Amino acid sequence: MDLKVKAPAKIILFGEWAVMSGQVGIAAAVDLFFELTWKSPSTERDDPTYLIRSVEGMALWDPAKAINEQKQIPEFFKYCIHAIQKVLFRPGAPEHFKRGGEFLFAREWPLQHGLGSSSAIVACLCEWAFPNGSLVEKWEFAKKFIQLMQSPNASALDVAAQLKGGTVYLKNHEPRGLVLPWPEELSFLHGEQKADTADWISNKNPNPDSIKQMGRSAEDFLEKRDWMRAIEEHSLAQENMDIWPENLRKLRSEWLSTAKVSGMKSCGAGGGDCWMIWNDPKNFDALQNEAKERGFVLHKYKLASHGVLSQ
Repeated sequence: MDLKVKAPAKIILFGEWAVMSGQVGIAAAVDLFFELTWKSPSTERDDPTYLIRSVEGMALWDPAKAINEQKQIPEFFKYCIHAIQKVLFRPGAPEHFKRGGEFLFAREWPLQHGLGSSSAIVACLCEWAFPNGSLVEKWEFAKKFIQLMQSPNASALDVAAQLKGGTVYLKNHEPRGLVLPWPEELSFLHGEQKADTADWISNKNPNPDSIKQMGRSAEDFLEKRDWMRAIEEHSLAQENMDIWPENLRKLRSEWLSTAKVSGMKSCGAGGGDCWMIWNDPKNFDALQNEAKERGFVLHKYKLASHGVLSQ
């Protein structure tokens, strides 16, 4: 039996690190997709390994051996394999996934753009593992796995958006859908480098007041839907946390001072290199060209109305 499932990319709009302490966080699914394909082995084959493939390469994985002993497996695949083991190979899981088969990962965005590759994998696997489960049940399982693999405080806000689609907010650790217009002024910048803000945060131990400021601002946004105010307040909190790469710090200062943009903030709660830009849509093409000249990428994403989906 061959299977396919896909999940959208995600962007965390507001409340990045605050949501880890139970405060409000808001995330959106966008119209780029991660697709996971399972190809069953032929009945004639008797192979103890699985083939793992993606644009990053390919590797043979032997579940009978410790993953760290298998030097041929790229680092990105190791997270995928841990997810497969915990989600698909747990007791009571479906029995489709026999040895000798193949897992293929396909992603419509570069890994360094920080649009939720890891959480998309988990969302896809949960769709296979719990085909009749509710979104909340899938999300609760996904959250436990992500907390095990990443951090006990991980909120799983990203996977909530990828499972459901559209916009989701998390408050008191409970996900809820949100009807949120997608303004024409909104675009997103990628600095084309992996910006591991999660490591920076753990090393810098940020001021709790900045975290609270993010949470209050996200909650205020839910009530008033004032994008500019929320972008400015989050940007100030992030600046106090000192988490931005120097090249993007300089770009933000220049674009704001020359009025090329009205607002600019980081959206990276984990490994993301994604920045929210608020600017006049009439200036988008010029800004996109300038970003390209500097080695950056500026996108206008559409909101993905559907979340994880088996094909």
